[in-house]
Amino acid sequence: MRPPSSSLCALASALGIFCASSGAFAQTAATDPVGFITINVAAGSAASPTLSLISPTLLQSVAWQGTIASVSGTTMTVSGTPWTAGQFGTTGQYFVEVVSGANAGAWTDIESSTTSSITTLDDLSAFASANSTIRIRKHNKLTDFLGVNNSAGLKGATELALADEVAIYDGSNSATYWYYDGSDGGTPGWLDSKFNSAANVVIAPNEGVVIRHKTTSAVNFTSMGTVKTGNTFFPIRTGVNVVGTVAASGLTLATSGLYTGNGTTGVKGGTEVALADEITIFSGNSSATYWYYDGSDGGTPGWLDSAFLSANATSIAPGSSIIIKRKAPGVAFNWAVPSPATF
Repeated sequence: MRPPSSSLCALASALGIFCASSGAFAQTAATDPVGFITINVAAGSAASPTLSLISPTLLQSVAWQGTIASVSGTTMTVSGTPWTAGQFGTTGQYFVEVVSGANAGAWTDIESSTTSSITTLDDLSAFASANSTIRIRKHNKLTDFLGVNNSAGLKGATELALADEVAIYDGSNSATYWYYDGSDGGTPGWLDSKFNSAANVVIAPNEGVVIRHKTTSAVNFTSMGTVKTGNTFFPIRTGVNVVGTVAASGLTLATSGLYTGNGTTGVKGGTEVALADEITIFSGNSSATYWYYDGSDGGTPGWLDSAFLSANATSIAPGSSIIIKRKAPGVAFNWAVPSPATF
């Protein structure tokens, strides 16, 4: 388990630092669903680092697609023997996604594989059945996103305190990584806070990435990959969630699917921000919080900012991460992140 973080902005305030967005823009091919995103990390300083909330958005290419013969608990079986035993790597290096039927978008990690079956982390039997179509992909890794040799250009150093910090969030849980520049000897590379190699650290589709940037120059780098089509389920837990996006064409709050009208399947609306779930989106060196007005006091329902101005058109940009504050007693739900069926 990753250590909990109570609130990203509370953390930033406590550290005396401010937040910045990725300022990302997507470029995708018209016929082939591959492309790139330019990620921007805002300038900071050693004395006053800046937080930028980013995410890969683009995924690895599909390793296998087909229909399943059966699913039982955490085992999915396909016809024939289309794979080699162990083809899908060590635990959690690949994931499987259901891409047909009413539950298209459900996914989980692959724990192991044989020549005709996969064992998954979660039970997907409620989301898939015989003849359901699935896709298998390799997860993005930290090194895929930022480069094995730090091609992204973040600040490397001889210790974590001197380097840019890269926190990967699963909900409110996070782990921090940094780039060792090799100037004290040994091999340069990505490390965790205990100096263990981070070469195989995964960034799952739902996970947000937070850069704590410590130099006065902004960093711009390109993230390349395959465009994700169709819905993708992101688990949203009660409390603070830092989540990325897989919507390469971008979303607005109105098109995000975060509000469904049902408080058990989407964020809770209300008559004021204190009663509703909150969405925080970063832009430059500032952030703004949004909520859904449910119309129960009259007027038109819709997304609003803290000044009660319409926020329906507010963007969730490709390459960014956002914060979703799911307030108790609201239960966990799966956010069906929409993306076009084709590009």
